[in-house]
Amino acid sequence: MTLPDLALWVALTASPPAAAADPWGVQVEAAAEAPLLFGARVGAEIPGRIRFAAGGGWVPGGWLRRAEELALGAESDPSDDGIRDDASLGLWRVRAGWRPFPRSGFYVEGGYAHAGFTGDVPAALLDDASSVDLPPGVDPGTRLQVTSTLHLLEGEVGWEMPVGKVGVVRLGVMYMATVNAVVGLAGEPESDPRVATALVPALDQVTADLETLLEDRVHLPLVALGVGFRF
Repeated sequence: MTLPDLALWVALTASPPAAAADPWGVQVEAAAEAPLLFGARVGAEIPGRIRFAAGGGWVPGGWLRRAEELALGAESDPSDDGIRDDASLGLWRVRAGWRPFPRSGFYVEGGYAHAGFTGDVPAALLDDASSVDLPPGVDPGTRLQVTSTLHLLEGEVGWEMPVGKVGVVRLGVMYMATVNAVVGLAGEPESDPRVATALVPALDQVTADLETLLEDRVHLPLVALGVGFRF
């Protein structure tokens, strides 16, 4: 056994246990996933070190502009008004996992996440993201209401460290991938009705393009941090 192999074996098998002596445990956390999401989660570990967790969170409106840039990439125009700070994106998830070594905080988890976005964007942004040109008579600054639902699969590997008798800190690296996206578009109520009429022929194609874009581009590596209590 080489020295690096020995060091890894010691780290995985001889570190202080992350769980309490009782094989059953419930964990409540405040959590963040850089660079996008704040939230909370509740988890449980049963005999065999099998884990289950559920949680949710939200993305502050000011951070959605960054998410927009990640999705559009080179197609994003910094001069666009873009997504406003009053837009909202919420997420909930369910997971299962395993802590393979009894005396180690190392864990693996995987599961499903559901994200929903509601907000308004300028027509120019849709023009950037779609193969369809804006119809004549549509002002690029016209705001359009957008709703989108993302179905994602995700996986995480990380480490849990005990703090005191009941505290715990969790640090992980995760990856989220969109497997299906559903997008809805509509003109804002105050929009000129002629604008909505002009957009109707293009809406189906724009919606399909946006769904394809989200499925192709929203694949995110994230750093997960949780601080909580284990009972």
